[in-house]
Amino acid sequence: MTRSASTTTAVLACALAAPHALAQTYSVTDLGRIPGFGFSTVGRAINNHGQVVGSVQNAGTLAFSWTEATGIVALPAPPHPSGQYSSALDVNNLGHIVGTAGFDDGYNVFGWVYRRGQHTMLGTLPGQNGSRPLAINDLGEIVGIATAASGLGQRKWFYYSEATGMVESPPGWEFRDISNQGVVAGSFNGIAATLNLRTNEVRTFGTLPGSFSDGSFAQSINESGDVCGDSLNRTSSTTLYTGFVAGPEMPIFALGTTANGSRDEAWAINEFGQVCGESLFSSSSAGIAWVWTPGVGLTPIIDMVENPENYIYFGQANAINDHGMIVARGSKASGLDPSRRTFLLRPLVPVFDCPADLTTAASPMAPGFAVPDGTLTNEDFFYYLLQFNEQNLAAADLTTTAIPGGPGYGVPDGVLSNEDFFYYLAIFAAGC
Repeated sequence: MTRSASTTTAVLACALAAPHALAQTYSVTDLGRIPGFGFSTVGRAINNHGQVVGSVQNAGTLAFSWTEATGIVALPAPPHPSGQYSSALDVNNLGHIVGTAGFDDGYNVFGWVYRRGQHTMLGTLPGQNGSRPLAINDLGEIVGIATAASGLGQRKWFYYSEATGMVESPPGWEFRDISNQGVVAGSFNGIAATLNLRTNEVRTFGTLPGSFSDGSFAQSINESGDVCGDSLNRTSSTTLYTGFVAGPEMPIFALGTTANGSRDEAWAINEFGQVCGESLFSSSSAGIAWVWTPGVGLTPIIDMVENPENYIYFGQANAINDHGMIVARGSKASGLDPSRRTFLLRPLVPVFDCPADLTTAASPMAPGFAVPDGTLTNEDFFYYLLQFNEQNLAAADLTTTAIPGGPGYGVPDGVLSNEDFFYYLAIFAAGC
């Protein structure tokens, strides 16, 4: 069910009143490796169909996509002279991916969007060297950084769509995420804020009180307008971070820490107010990945998984979707290949449990797009048609055969065919 901003805010407020409510338990899936890239796997984003994107690393980097049916696969090289190096940074609910080409040294990277098997290079702003797209919404609107060869200090922030091309953000604005409603999350003059690009409405959230009041920025936004991000403490030698949540009707408040980390960073928020992030204690430490849940509070992921003895640590939680699935980096225990990997964590009790219920609304511009609502309507059917037309395997690849009882019935096979379409018709007719 789609919730209004006021409803979501009320749920967030419950976290302060009920910090000891029961937490979820998660199963853990190792996303695996791509041959020749065994040093590290970094998952960056996940959509509501469980598709994960990121990069694998060895001497260089290579962008990947992972789904239940295909496993981990390398994306084709972007059409750029530096395309032998690539990273995927975000994916929307239609399976459109944004990322960069080039060896990532902070600014010599070149942005792209990957749709229906084709790359489009994004270009950059006048006077800039390259670009780093940070987020893409379901309308294909993209925000990010236009980089400069002279370094990060000269970077600019941009908005991109097929209609407008790349446009620089208004003065003072940083653009880090964008919702389907066209609301950009980031900061204005160094303070966490959102800007509605449709109406020009601005919301500022301030900073946390006390020592973390030297600035702030919003890192992620959900469709209700709630944001998570970091409030800053700039010392003489470094900048310290602590994570926060804020909303249109709720003042900024701190998420807490796992053990007084020097950097407690909030990375992503879903429609149900859950936030994931990490706590770092030094530049050399692995950190502690965590999830913050309304009514529960902040919990280290290692304390929430099945068979925790199989893992040395979970050090970074980068993304969470509206089904509560979390993308986290970590390491298996000794004897189980302890190199750095990316894991997909899935709640043992599903948030939604009706296979044909895919969405509340079939239009990306409507509230509830890609968020099930517990009922079957024509919106679900037309949403599936949209995903089928977009050739989005993560959403539309449902089966190997449409014949009940046949081999592979209800098992995705990594191929989109009429079998998938007729299978969806069957489960849609069966109801929830």
